Amino acid sequence: MTLLVSHGDADGVVSAALVLMKQRKCFIRFSAVGKLRQVLCSLIAKSNLKQELWILDLSPNEVTLKLASLFKHVTWIDHHKVSVAEVPPNIELILDSSSPSAAQLVASYLGIESDLVVLANEVDTNSVKSDDAAFLRDYIGMLKHKHRGLELNRKLVSLTRYLASGKLEDLMNKESIIEEVQAYRKRVKEYTKKSIERLRIEQLGDLKLAIVEKTTPFVPIYAICTELQEHAEAPFDLLVFALPIVSRNNIRTKLEFRTHTELDVNEIARKLGGGGHEKASGAMLDGFYTGDKLIELLKSHLSEKTTSST
Repeated sequence: MTLLVSHGDADGVVSAALVLMKQRKCFIRFSAVGKLRQVLCSLIAKSNLKQELWILDLSPNEVTLKLASLFKHVTWIDHHKVSVAEVPPNIELILDSSSPSAAQLVASYLGIESDLVVLANEVDTNSVKSDDAAFLRDYIGMLKHKHRGLELNRKLVSLTRYLASGKLEDLMNKESIIEEVQAYRKRVKEYTKKSIERLRIEQLGDLKLAIVEKTTPFVPIYAICTELQEHAEAPFDLLVFALPIVSRNNIRTKLEFRTHTELDVNEIARKLGGGGHEKASGAMLDGFYTGDKLIELLKSHLSEKTTSST
């Protein structure tokens, strides 16, 4: 049986579904990039290392490459901006940051033509136009809001199998699911409005910043970004979303970066130890970064041209 680890978003789910079209027998785990090391360690402890491993829509680094290389053969496909110095010989690493989605790379690699790729492209580039793409994005958002851990993984695996079988329309026509998605969309609007009430606008040199300090992980970033496009002071060069995360005695701050202009936010994220895409990136910091402390952090990591004119 093939082991498959994919990102737990629309692109990752579609990417996994495309692999399932070719390889029906897969054990699937979904992960965030920050938890990939933990997921790989779990698979190493519980799995036969002679099995084939696929990793999709998750950025590699030196540690995760070494862990993955313990398996017989690894196919790793990703479209985030990354830089790796050395790749173990048993890992086939397909990277292309110019691709609108990992799903498009997976489809090309497998020689598959599927309408699912169009949906993944729409969602992952925040240019949703079709009802199918909007449903897929919001259905996954609803699942993440309602479930955690292994139960969430089970729900995402079930969705993956629906997609691989060409049954997305079946889900979209289920009355109970329609009601759940509609309720989720209503809550997203409510939370988006509350989040924007916490908006702080700053000018750092040539850049106009919109900073939102989130109080809950529930509200999706795309919803706030879209709403802020209509703001009186839009467009914003840099949109910053800060969410403090408290666990036991540890406090961390999750930062997400977006833009309405041509700014490469990935460059900023990488300076903070994170990464992602040119238009959508993030980083996780130790400590509590809000208010003026967050502004000072941003000042110190923006370009010399920007900070010199502030």
